[in-house]
Amino acid sequence: MTTWGWNVIEFGIDFFEMLITCYLAYHLFSSQKERSSPARIKLFIFSLSGTIIQFVSEQGLLPIPDLFPVVLTFLLYAVIVCRAKIIQAFLWSLVNCLVLGITTISLSSLISLFLHTAVENLFSYSGYRIMFLVINKIAQLSITELIIRIAKHGKLQTSQRGGNALILFSLFSIFSLLLLWKIEYIQTPNIILFFNLFICMLLLCMNFSLMFFLSFVKKASEEKFRRTE
Repeated sequence: MTTWGWNVIEFGIDFFEMLITCYLAYHLFSSQKERSSPARIKLFIFSLSGTIIQFVSEQGLLPIPDLFPVVLTFLLYAVIVCRAKIIQAFLWSLVNCLVLGITTISLSSLISLFLHTAVENLFSYSGYRIMFLVINKIAQLSITELIIRIAKHGKLQTSQRGGNALILFSLFSIFSLLLLWKIEYIQTPNIILFFNLFICMLLLCMNFSLMFFLSFVKKASEEKFRRTE
């Protein structure tokens, strides 16, 4: 496939990633009244803008961190369109970055083990990369959908105390993933891939457990408050 063809595929995948990012912000912070056609058009516009920034960065034309376009797009969409508070928007942008990190590292390790191929092949221009990107985005969408359900059920997107706990744990998880990413590119024997996969699944379970716990605590507090009225 020509370089032009790969660029089209990469742009399409990046756009889908940004759509999922704005989709998370849309469902966390927008009210039922705001979920209209203009809001969906803005979601498309912000996703496209974020995709362009990310694609230009991937081509080496814009020296910015890899996750900066994702964080920026989420923050701007949540604050400008959904009118979320900056701190809350930043919190959930970290959660979104965590989802991206977990899916990327865990799936690259899993596919590498299953297909008996080097992790580097998943990030080079090959059929392995297309398969990896498609599975990666499906996993990202699935986890994002689950996060939306948990957060909305426990009203975590408006919880200040729960938000602080999620920020701290998300930062810890992201730091752990950065260490795993470094290990994965130093050497890739099977033991390292199994270790990466295990840590990613552990972090995912721990983060979901924290969300469930905060949701339960908030529900219990609201129930106790209603009884005392």
